[in-house]
Amino acid sequence: MYCFRCGQMLVNNSANCPSCDTPQKRKQRRRQRLFLGLFIFLSGALVGSFVDSIFFQGKTWDYSIFASLSRDSDKPMCASETVAEAHLYSEKSDAAVLSAKIRAEEKMLARQKFVSIPASMSNDVTDLRKKTSKEPESLKIDVKTLSKSELGTETAEILKTQISSQTATATELPGIVDSSSNTVVITEQKPPEKPSSKFPDDDRPFVYDSVVSLEDSKGVNYHGSYSPDSQLLVFSASRPEIEKEKYQVHIKETGKKVSSTRLFPWPGNVWTPEFSRDGKHLVFSSDSQSPEHIFIYEKDTQKSRQLTAGKGKNMMPAISPDGKFIAFVSSSKGNNDIWLIGVDGSGLSQITSSSHDDREPRWFPDGKALIFTRIFDKYKDSRIMKIDLNPAGEAVELAGGKGRKWLADVSPDGKHLAYVVSENPDGSENKIVVRNISNGKEIVVAPFKGAEHFRPIWSPKNDGFVFHIDKKGKKDLFFAKLKRSDKK
Repeated sequence: MYCFRCGQMLVNNSANCPSCDTPQKRKQRRRQRLFLGLFIFLSGALVGSFVDSIFFQGKTWDYSIFASLSRDSDKPMCASETVAEAHLYSEKSDAAVLSAKIRAEEKMLARQKFVSIPASMSNDVTDLRKKTSKEPESLKIDVKTLSKSELGTETAEILKTQISSQTATATELPGIVDSSSNTVVITEQKPPEKPSSKFPDDDRPFVYDSVVSLEDSKGVNYHGSYSPDSQLLVFSASRPEIEKEKYQVHIKETGKKVSSTRLFPWPGNVWTPEFSRDGKHLVFSSDSQSPEHIFIYEKDTQKSRQLTAGKGKNMMPAISPDGKFIAFVSSSKGNNDIWLIGVDGSGLSQITSSSHDDREPRWFPDGKALIFTRIFDKYKDSRIMKIDLNPAGEAVELAGGKGRKWLADVSPDGKHLAYVVSENPDGSENKIVVRNISNGKEIVVAPFKGAEHFRPIWSPKNDGFVFHIDKKGKKDLFFAKLKRSDKK
């Protein structure tokens, strides 16, 4: 190393030149800055390459400002150039316009894959498309503003073919070409609903066959129902021999002489637990969050979420056949009414607003209507009501007249009601009635003399229902098996 002023050789690590006494720090600082700048450049390149590969799949250039400087005028690469803007390239061929439009849509949809899902949806949503049956608003508006006169007849026909191929693979730009109005119109594509369970069309009336004990262990056992495959029984139970345990969710295998087990520990009381139709979720209410609120539990991940909040009681949840909504009772507006909420916590809506007490909602098998109990006079006059949801309607009476009728459930084939009737004005002597909805014919199921019969919930096989009895303060679970009469 030499002095930058006089050229004299310098001693290693010397601060000043021995000949002219000139400080040498300036040159050392230059070297340090050179190495620092090189290090920052290489680090930036490495980080940029990593971000490009992870978030932009190696196509950062297409999303940058420099892309507009290098692209051809007939190839709109920016996702913001949507379908509505495509017709501005009218000096180009129709095929080029369609090609540009499709590329723009593909880039927009590629970006959507990286949109984060809100935390409120995180546990029950594995695919963003399942959260909505509607397409992005920009796509809907764009398609509706295109006409054959703007795109050209040939382009419209190509678009019709393109859309047909996309809808065949279930996706993003469903639509048809309306030949009568010469416009391209959007058609809403909803995810295919699971087919409802089919049962033989048998008009013969049900008759009571026999009763089977499901759970008669020490403690209280009530509100029992089967899993969708009928392999598990789920219910709310209290076990006094277990210290400090209140009502908890218990399950047991059906058809085997095995003890029930607690599904998961919970800090408060757990009431009215039920599986969704696909068996992946369990919905229940609990006072672990005062006064009482609705929770949903995911069986696979063993995680739970609270769906309701506030000072009113939210209770008696029932999950819809398609697993998307939960009907429940809420006193949030001072009176017990029927409400709906999505399993992700969205879409809260009030279904009934009667001056009477509405409770115990249950779903029709097609998911288009609810039944519930409307109380006109406590213990003395309550009736089973039905309200249509699709389209929305007014509540109508399914089972009424004098006396107390409550705790109803609809059979899987949608043809019968099972509900509780109280014989006495004080609400005692409860028996279960099975009514044919179409003709009003009824049978009574009350196999245990001197016991109160409650809460019938139909088996997925449509061959009977789970219920519990209360005899001298002890509640046990049973299955009432029904069969078809030989006579019509």
